[in-house]
Amino acid sequence: MDMSRRMGHGIPRYYYLLTPAFILLDYVVGINIRVAALDAMPGCKNLY
Repeated sequence: MDMSRRMGHGIPRYYYLLTPAFILLDYVVGINIRVAALDAMPGCKNLY
């Protein structure tokens, strides 16, 4: 299998696996990485 093809599939997988870490950073530390555009709408941010 081509190396670039494997890396292309790995990036989204790791991004989704890191979702709990993004949530912890947002709620515990106050650093918003993933949904910064929704800071003005906390209800929508929580639904996302």
